[in-house]
Amino acid sequence: LCALTVPLFVFTRSMAARNRAMNVETAEAWYRSGQEQLKAGRTAEAIDLFRKAATNDHGNPEYTLALATALAESDHTREARQILLRLRMSTPESGEVNLNLARLNAKEAMRVEAVRYYRNALYGVWPPAQSTKQRLAVRGELIRFLLAAHDSSQALSELLILASDIPDTEKAHLELGQLFSEAADAHHALEQFTLALEMNANSAEALRGAGRASFDLGNFTSAQKYLQSAADNGDKSEP
Repeated sequence: LCALTVPLFVFTRSMAARNRAMNVETAEAWYRSGQEQLKAGRTAEAIDLFRKAATNDHGNPEYTLALATALAESDHTREARQILLRLRMSTPESGEVNLNLARLNAKEAMRVEAVRYYRNALYGVWPPAQSTKQRLAVRGELIRFLLAAHDSSQALSELLILASDIPDTEKAHLELGQLFSEAADAHHALEQFTLALEMNANSAEALRGAGRASFDLGNFTSAQKYLQSAADNGDKSEP
């Protein structure tokens, strides 16, 4: 009996492993096809393919997250939320899962929940190579959400943190200056536009921003000089 049972057990395990490998390979192919459909704007087709991938390899959270993201983009909010909450139960520290939940709640104007998940994403786990970049992006997204919700107080708190973390580049200072302007903090806006001008004295965008910030601060002579320089460098926006 043992002579029969042992080979049968080995054969069964071998077949199970082979089937598992085939399922994983098939799921990967469906996932890749789903990504291609998503890039082509065919979200419904992508959802179907992601669903197949997640079913065949249900242990791969990447496929499940892709399905949830595609569902959210197609306004299948309820199912997307259910999937994301299940994912979060198994990986509560995942930065990506929390960010997707934040976006879902932001889309539905659920401000308190969105802010909570944005903060979870900020301090969540990201791939080491992407950690700094992702946290900067998440904080920027949170700030824009708060500004859109007319919550300047929280937005300014996040902006001051962001100011100490951004790379020292013209583009970063311009973007931060604009965000400070939207939050009605002319002093910090002018500081950022000035830093941008130190890198590119002919930047029409930085000159315009510095001019408007100076005007808001009551420095009308400086404002006129900045705005005139902006116009001289091709700025055609309204003063």
